[in-house]
Amino acid sequence: MGQQIARGEPVRPESPEELGYRRFLGQISSQEMMDRLRTWPYTFGRQRDYDDYERGSWDDVLNLRRQGFLSDQEYAELRVITDPMPRPPDDPLPWEKGWQPQ
Repeated sequence: MGQQIARGEPVRPESPEELGYRRFLGQISSQEMMDRLRTWPYTFGRQRDYDDYERGSWDDVLNLRRQGFLSDQEYAELRVITDPMPRPPDDPLPWEKGWQPQ
């Protein structure tokens, strides 16, 4: 994916992570990246069964922050927007009430 982005080729489906990489490469401005990330229809990851994690688009933002592609200020601004958004429930784990073998 990084080579496609470096050549200016579109990578689909577009993701928050792609926007961060494109800003890093100078293909889009910080303003454009943040404008798009502020209005992104985020999904949130959740634990599926005992050893599976279903990623959401917010995981891309977390990765961008960990890798240094988002500043603390940019991340904090996005957190203010996403904190009130509903999260899907994790599946119950085997030792929890309501667990059903799949």
